[in-house]
Amino acid sequence: GTVVAEEAGRFLSTRFKYIKFSGEYRRFHKFEPGRVFAWRFLIASMGPIRGSNVTPVEERFFSGGSYSVRGWGRQLLGPLNVDTRIDTLDNMEIDTVRSVVPVGGNSIIEGSFEFRSTIYKKLSGALFLDYGNVWENSDGYDLFDLRYALGVGLRYNTFIGPIRVDFAWKLNPQPLDEDRFQLHVSIGHAF
Repeated sequence: GTVVAEEAGRFLSTRFKYIKFSGEYRRFHKFEPGRVFAWRFLIASMGPIRGSNVTPVEERFFSGGSYSVRGWGRQLLGPLNVDTRIDTLDNMEIDTVRSVVPVGGNSIIEGSFEFRSTIYKKLSGALFLDYGNVWENSDGYDLFDLRYALGVGLRYNTFIGPIRVDFAWKLNPQPLDEDRFQLHVSIGHAF
């Protein structure tokens, strides 16, 4: 496991002053050759200090993606801003464009349970359950507001690591989610 504490703005003059704490634990249990049960848990919080009112967006926590909660696209789990605009042509509405922008938050919980098993030589499969969420406030943890994704994946081992394809289904989508499914293609294990 790892525990990290970070403080910004103590020795340098900066607009943002904040403190950030995180803890993560990972465990891998090998049943027999080619079969592994893996799990991880992450909890973290941050908040402004010494007169600052907000935390910088680029330092906030984000969730969702191939190395996170795989039922969501990259950074699309948690607080979002939605911008809707209507395109017109000769005073006639032709299209409604909606863009969703992740804004991150000041507290996060994430976790995964994954069973990995060799299928044939360099090809293996995985079954997983990911969970998590991001909240705006530093003490915003709400276990009843966790989002869950159930999925399956294939891995092909190469000399640079496994090439991974994961397909995940959102068990309880956020109100703004349009899709129930997410596909990720990446290199390396999810954790």
